[in-house]
Amino acid sequence: MVGRPDAPKFNEVDIGFLADMSTHHEGALGLSFAYLPSANDTVIRQIAGEIIRTQSIEINFMTVLLQQSNDERIGTVVSDNVAMEWMGEPTVPARMPGMATVADLDELAATSGVEADDLFTRFMIDHHAAGAEMADYEATHGSEDQVRNAARSMAAYQRAEIAELNTRREVLGLEPYAASAGGHGASHERRILAFSRVSAARRSKQVLYR
Repeated sequence: MVGRPDAPKFNEVDIGFLADMSTHHEGALGLSFAYLPSANDTVIRQIAGEIIRTQSIEINFMTVLLQQSNDERIGTVVSDNVAMEWMGEPTVPARMPGMATVADLDELAATSGVEADDLFTRFMIDHHAAGAEMADYEATHGSEDQVRNAARSMAAYQRAEIAELNTRREVLGLEPYAASAGGHGASHERRILAFSRVSAARRSKQVLYR
C-alpha cells in the first residue's frame, strides 16, 4: 500500500534495477516463447519453460516492490524510456545489454532442429550474462536488503543456467558458447551493448526474496 510505514526505502540503483530488470526479464520471456514452437531438444525446451516460469514470478515480485514504495522517483524512472542510467550506461530499454533484437527473434522463429537449439542457447546465454551483471551491480550498490538479496539469487541462477545450457550444447555436438563484447558473439555484431564476463555455477533452484 502506498504510504505505509514499512514501505521499502530505495536508492536510485534499487529503483533502476527493479524497473530495468523487469523489462530485461520480459526479453527472456520473448526469447523463450519464440523458441518453444520449434524447440528440438527436450532438455532445452524444459529450460526455456523454466525460464518463463521463474522470470514471470520475478517480474511480479519486482513490480509489487515498486508498487509498495511511496517514492516519487519511481514514476519518472518507469516512464522516461531511459534504461541503465543507474549503472552509468544510459540507453533505450530495447538496447539494454543482452536484449535480443526484432531481427534476432524473427531469425529464431524461422529456424528448426538443432539450429533452433543453437540460436536459442546463444541468445539466452548473452541475455543471462548481461542480466547477471546487472544483478551484481544492484547487489553491490543497492540499499534495500530485500532487493539486494533477490539480485544475488538472480545472478547465481542465471549463471547456473548458462552452465546448464552450455552442457546441453556439448551433448548436441555444439561448441560451448561464451557471451562476448558483441552481445551475440562474432556472428552477431549488430548487438550494441552487452557484457562479456560469464561465471559458471551449479544450478540453484532457490530464489531468495528476503
